[in-house]
Amino acid sequence: MITEADYGATDQAMNRNAQAGDETLLVKFENQAKTNEAKSKEAGLPIQEMVTFISIKFPGQRNQAIYREVRPKDKLRFPRHWEAFNRRETLPQAEGTALSEWAGVNAAQVEEFKYFNITTVQELVSVNDTNAKNIRGFYALRQKAEAYLKSAEEGLAIEALKEQRDINAELLARLKMLEENAIAPKQRGRPKKAEKLTEE
Repeated sequence: MITEADYGATDQAMNRNAQAGDETLLVKFENQAKTNEAKSKEAGLPIQEMVTFISIKFPGQRNQAIYREVRPKDKLRFPRHWEAFNRRETLPQAEGTALSEWAGVNAAQVEEFKYFNITTVQELVSVNDTNAKNIRGFYALRQKAEAYLKSAEEGLAIEALKEQRDINAELLARLKMLEENAIAPKQRGRPKKAEKLTEE
């Protein structure tokens, strides 16, 4: 059954999760048939029309989601999803490292997390403590996920540092070669003649 969140509940839920960042939200636009009450009353039978709805789910929350008609600000807040909807393309629901590609969880855990709308390692880390209580063994897994992401960041930093050191070493080698091959400036003018000493 499709339920529509009221304005207050929708904004409250979105503001409560704003700190996680829009990139962690699972957003989908879709068309649904909705009964037009005024036209139905006038015609004496159910009259339905196609209306665009937005679905917003939050990682870690299974039973809470926003589902309502699209508002103009939704199109501005989620422009990529809106554009994809208009092109009838499907965007990946979340950016990050897929849990199925991470060795920290098994296949059963991947499916369990999918039930809670968590599909990436980054989403796993972003789940707040309130929602984490619903997931068995979550805190230990979140620590593993945080360590994994930190290790990946440090690995990138080490690689970047090594690359910079290699560049610096090459520049120093070139500078040394230029110094060794530098030609001393030639002396201008004629060399002075040796003065003859005369005996008195």
